[in-house]
Amino acid sequence: DKQAQAMAQLTLANLYQKYLNRYRDAIASAEAAKASAVNEDTGRTALGVMGAAYVALGLYTEALRCGQEVARGYAGEGGSREGMAVSMVAADLSMMARHVESLSSYRQALDIAQKQGDLGQVSDILTQVAEERSSLGEFEGSLTDLDRAAVAASQLPDHSREAKCSVLKGNIYLYKLDSLDLAQRSYNAALDQLASVGQNEVADPYQHVQALD
Repeated sequence: DKQAQAMAQLTLANLYQKYLNRYRDAIASAEAAKASAVNEDTGRTALGVMGAAYVALGLYTEALRCGQEVARGYAGEGGSREGMAVSMVAADLSMMARHVESLSSYRQALDIAQKQGDLGQVSDILTQVAEERSSLGEFEGSLTDLDRAAVAASQLPDHSREAKCSVLKGNIYLYKLDSLDLAQRSYNAALDQLASVGQNEVADPYQHVQALD
């Protein structure tokens, strides 16, 4: 039936995108899945796959169009799916250097996550809010949001989020506020936080350390 065809095409789209880097094939399969989908959620999932493939191709306007359609579909739901869709829109806007709009969308997603009581999402989105504020030159505000993100993260077993916040704070102190001492304190805090990370936790905050020119 049509829904089965949609699921098969969606599986192909994910395979093309995640494992073969064949992004245009992923888009074509996702479009076929959306066209065949009887279930609205399947269609929105297909749009999400299309959006990610467009991002990989650097086609941010097309990615934003997909994200906005997904967000409209989940608007008013108030759950994690709406929050993820709004965050996807925010990320697309950020990649287009539309930081004011991105910040607004991230704050909308943050409100949803806070109402859901999802501390992991709260921490992650606050980190994104901080990065957008830094892009807008709001460095002190960015540091405040990173502190808020770290507080939320401290209530979770995975300390790598805290370490990421410390690294990002260090980057702001070092590259934006010219404070080597405060940067070193932040990086040392990240090391202490990483020391308490368990074996099964993902911890690679140093991907956020900018290379010195």
